[in-house]
Amino acid sequence: MQNRESDTPARPERVRKLKRLILALLVLVMILPMIASILMLIHIHRLNRQLDAMKDQVALLQQNREADALHAEDAVETQTDSQADAQMDMSIAADGKDGGNDAAETTQVDPEEMIDPGNDARQSVTEAKTTNPSENDAKVKSCKVYLTFDDGPSSNTGRILDLLAKYDVKATFFVNGREGPISESLYKRIVDEGHTLGMHSYTHKYDEIYESKQAFIKDLERLQDYLYEVTGVWPRFYRFPGGSSNEVSTVSMQELADYLKEQDIYYLDWNVASGDAMGTNLSAGALAQRVLGMIGEEETQVVLMHDAADKSATVDALAIILEELTKQDGVEILQVSEDMDFEPVQHLKSNE
Repeated sequence: MQNRESDTPARPERVRKLKRLILALLVLVMILPMIASILMLIHIHRLNRQLDAMKDQVALLQQNREADALHAEDAVETQTDSQADAQMDMSIAADGKDGGNDAAETTQVDPEEMIDPGNDARQSVTEAKTTNPSENDAKVKSCKVYLTFDDGPSSNTGRILDLLAKYDVKATFFVNGREGPISESLYKRIVDEGHTLGMHSYTHKYDEIYESKQAFIKDLERLQDYLYEVTGVWPRFYRFPGGSSNEVSTVSMQELADYLKEQDIYYLDWNVASGDAMGTNLSAGALAQRVLGMIGEEETQVVLMHDAADKSATVDALAIILEELTKQDGVEILQVSEDMDFEPVQHLKSNE
């Protein structure tokens, strides 16, 4: 009897402990799934963020490819434009060629290259002057050089900006309308790094831009508004597709130039053409020689180059050009600005 009585007080204590244990287990069983669910939700959220980031990267790459493809299509349309072909045929005839095999073998070129004043003569001078680089150095005189790039932005624009930063040189980019995060980031980078952002039409489609004065204005305003929205900069410099002396436009180019002046927009042509828009696929060395061979011929020299997706040779040529020009004491490399002398590099003659 004594044993049974001595065990009696211990039972309630054991029961209470057992109850607490059971309660703790129940609570644990309830909490563990909740904790596991929370951890799983956090993991799923992280995976979703990583997936979204990957989707954005894929989308950016796709947009860049589409933009480059669009530019390539525009370039083909420009080269095959019937009016441009007619202009090229006139140039061939002026050179004394009567068609036939000579005409068939002639490579199509961008109208911008075709109307470079004295282009053929300058090429011969270039070849002669670049035979001996040391002689070139002695012949270069004091001049202001403006490096300009048309048809961007593209995958090559970033490479060009890297080179300009390396040599601490500012340039001017006459851009087309390219939508999407990658192109917008390049517009912003041009501005943020202190270069001049110019306009080169939104579409670069000659038959649309030069269909009428109203069509030209519509294209101009579309690009100007878009660039301001992206960069916060109101661009005030313009380069006509094909140049101001092109023969493709069905509208008087003088009338369009006068309109730009009314809008306080400065238009700019060029007097040094790199040759990178010609259909001959010149090497980087040849492109650089063409440019360097003409530097020093005028006090104000505007160099025409292109930063389109298919102009990798231009990027390589730019490295050579910058390396040489930055060594010349008499050469000042500048960006287009309102205080520059525009008249020497405007192909149209002023009415004033």
